Amino acid sequence: MPFQQGSARTRQRTVLLVGIVVLLVALVLAVVLASLLTHGKPEVSPKMMKWKDRGTTKNLQEVILGRCYNYVMARYPELG
Repeated sequence: MPFQQGSARTRQRTVLLVGIVVLLVALVLAVVLASLLTHGKPEVSPKMMKWKDRGTTKNLQEVILGRCYNYVMARYPELG
């Protein structure tokens, strides 16, 4: 009987090892196929879009200056 348990363990290890090898072979095959399929195609970089409108905030400069002022007053109240 002890021999059968050892045989079952050996069989389990063999099945596990075969499974790992099959997965590794599949992974290598996928990498090779992906490399071959994308090898001849140059990458196309997207063109920068150009803004064609005026925007939605007409007083942007005042908004930015106001935020800077609020930050300085919150950070250094002794200046106000």
